[in-house]
Amino acid sequence: MQGITFLFSRKILACCIIFGAIINFAGAPLHIFTPIFANMVLHAGPQGYGLLQSAFAAGGIAGSLLSGKYAKRLSLARWFLISYLISGASLLLMPMFPNLYIAIACSFLLMLGLALVNVPLVTSILLSTPEEKRGRVMNSMGVLMSGISNPLGLLLGGWFIETYNPSWVYMGIGVFVVIMGLTSLFVRPFREEQGTHSRTQKTVEIKTFAKVGRSK
Repeated sequence: MQGITFLFSRKILACCIIFGAIINFAGAPLHIFTPIFANMVLHAGPQGYGLLQSAFAAGGIAGSLLSGKYAKRLSLARWFLISYLISGASLLLMPMFPNLYIAIACSFLLMLGLALVNVPLVTSILLSTPEEKRGRVMNSMGVLMSGISNPLGLLLGGWFIETYNPSWVYMGIGVFVVIMGLTSLFVRPFREEQGTHSRTQKTVEIKTFAKVGRSK
């Protein structure tokens, strides 16, 4: 409860948790949909499913490396926007062009996009949390973003996959993820965080320029 209370006592952290939980809820059914999509839409069978899973893993690694290297370049709000636009577009393209190689590329980009926001998000929460509360806060984040949203997403996904065509489900999730990314532009805490980050970046650039000037 202390961890949850701390997360929701700060608007930017609360928004991050809510957005993360919603996306995990929407993305959880992909664990069920991928083998069905590989079989029913791509007609690729177990081999195609294995290739898609490999692309997921490679995309996750690439996204983590990129966000780790450039985490300070952009604000957390911008990372959310880029992450969701890449992931949503990938989900939209997969059923629109039902080809195994296109699906592999989209699977790579999907996980790359989702991984892009992980490093900035976790770093932001860790830096904002007092040392004595970090364990409780991180565990609370895990419960809220995965422990609750993932089971609910799987439950709903099972019903969706029995009711609707896999292609329509993929496209529906893709549209939802894109909308969530665009919505982040209008969320007040994200906008305030973007402004703070921009001012910080300008200050750093001015100080760097001044140091270069003095060295000359």
